[in-house]
Amino acid sequence: MIRVPSANLAVAVLTNDDTYGPYFIQVIKYRILDSLLGLNPTDWNTLYQQTIKAKYAASLAVTPPPSSPVAPSVAYADLAGTYSNGAYGDVEFCYVSDSSSCQDLLAGLPNAGGARPTLVAQWNKLWASHVFMRHFDGDTWNLTLLDKRPVLDPTSGQRTGEFWGSGRGSYTAEFAVDESGNVGFGIRGGFWGAAAEPTAGTPLKPRAKFGLRRVLKVYSFFTFSGI
Repeated sequence: MIRVPSANLAVAVLTNDDTYGPYFIQVIKYRILDSLLGLNPTDWNTLYQQTIKAKYAASLAVTPPPSSPVAPSVAYADLAGTYSNGAYGDVEFCYVSDSSSCQDLLAGLPNAGGARPTLVAQWNKLWASHVFMRHFDGDTWNLTLLDKRPVLDPTSGQRTGEFWGSGRGSYTAEFAVDESGNVGFGIRGGFWGAAAEPTAGTPLKPRAKFGLRRVLKVYSFFTFSGI
């Protein structure tokens, strides 16, 4: 909402779009103000399109993993297990290896293998059915959301097939271990539902032994709850 007390005017624009909604709001809000206040109209649509395009191009930039990545603080296989979060619930990751115990889970998933150590979980959320984490360096992993989406006939609207899609956003998961040996991971990159995140390079150290309610105020954090 924006208020102009001198003109006895206020404008509120609402949207339920997480990705582009904030830009829609600005374009519509300022276009209304231009009209109501008798100002020379500005092409807000073009201005914000340029901003969106620049941010989208930046989001496509990929930082390649180091040629000799440092191993995580906890052995790869030992990171497999169930993690809990007060908002998202439980998620069970398995470690993908040559003798993986999660081959049934991997069946039919695209690009399930790869040279980098990988953790995968079935999630069954509205926006994603699976979560992949691939090791990047040290305790940092790349996190990808996957979902099987329908292919619809443009005329009838009937479902004609399916394809795998990647969830929007570029996320990084970082594992941490407290003084008692408890394991958890936090997610950076604007993960939905998270509040303000630590800045890049800030160690993910929860305030009280991964006190979940406290940590959720900072960023989306999952604690290890069992194997």
